[in-house]
Amino acid sequence: MPIKRNNISQHPPGIAKVHRGEQLIYSKGVTNTLLTNLVSVWGLDEISGTVVNDSHGGNNGVNSDATINQVGKVDKSYYFNGEYSVLITGDASLNNPRGTFAFWINPSNDLETVPDFGILDKGGQGATGNYSPLIKFDTGGTNKLQVVVNTGGNKVAYSNNTVWTANQWMHIAIVFNGVNCLFYINAVLDNTVSFPYTLPNVAPQDLRIGARRTGGALTHYDGRMDQVIQWS
Repeated sequence: MPIKRNNISQHPPGIAKVHRGEQLIYSKGVTNTLLTNLVSVWGLDEISGTVVNDSHGGNNGVNSDATINQVGKVDKSYYFNGEYSVLITGDASLNNPRGTFAFWINPSNDLETVPDFGILDKGGQGATGNYSPLIKFDTGGTNKLQVVVNTGGNKVAYSNNTVWTANQWMHIAIVFNGVNCLFYINAVLDNTVSFPYTLPNVAPQDLRIGARRTGGALTHYDGRMDQVIQWS
């Protein structure tokens, strides 16, 4: 069974690899390394209330009606039914020119059959967006995991993977190192894309989990999420 140590999830060998920067870190005896440049850990383990706790950085959020206390990959998870999301109020600690975003997802549907939707959206706003970054599924023909960063125009990177199984946990980690964007799926490097850009410091600086802003509206993810983590 998975265990938690210092608020960083660790899993049995074979699923326990964690990607941070360009480092491949295994679960045993690496907690100090995992804490390096750690910004926030949203475990999504709440069983009551609307506060979404950041167990490391204090960047707590507000749950807008996502269903809590669901079975997770590690302890509990949140269920987003395609209508709700979590808003983390912008803080300077969340603004980093490079970094890693990691999370577990368990989509409710075959992602080939649902509209384009967001998973994490940092700073996006308006019809064109000022993303820093936006992580979403592009179901408009490619069915790939997509990253969008607005820095002198939208810069886009895609995963290679196009098969996303409904009702199955998948671990996603996306690394921005100022040179490349790296996609890891279930602890395996899926794609390395030339991405010589930094993540811009844009306003608003909020981070939204489970949705993306588009034209002033929100496009929501449908499924469970667990263990959302950000490193700088």
